[in-house]
Amino acid sequence: MIKKTVTRFGNLDIPKSHVLSISIGNLQISSFAQEIMCRFGQSVVFEEASSLINNLTGCNFNAKQVERVCHLYGGLLDEKLAEVIESGESKVYSEAEKQELHYAMIDGAMYPTKSKEEPWKEVKLGRLFKKSDLLPFSENRNFITKST
Repeated sequence: MIKKTVTRFGNLDIPKSHVLSISIGNLQISSFAQEIMCRFGQSVVFEEASSLINNLTGCNFNAKQVERVCHLYGGLLDEKLAEVIESGESKVYSEAEKQELHYAMIDGAMYPTKSKEEPWKEVKLGRLFKKSDLLPFSENRNFITKST
């Protein structure tokens, strides 16, 4: 089976089994373009994302298309996350990893808002890492090489 696609470079014949033929959610947008939309759409507002994508690629995607793609994959990620939470295991750990010392750090900061009712909000952040992920930086400081 061949999928016939018209591009700005001409007609393309892509086998149905090829990764470029796979389109989740019947969006009719290539998987690569969907990935680009998700990357930009999670970093900036959808309008700006579409403008950046169009300027860099010469394509003509609008903000609503970027929004639809981001919401589609965000929903799929939510489903996967719910499965992980329900299963109780996000990763299979060896006994050595389970026994290793872990650290948790938390912090908060107050940020101004535009709301008159609530002019300040506290933003909280947490960080988890293993002892083996600490790299000595100086006598009193360490560098965390990997964390969640």
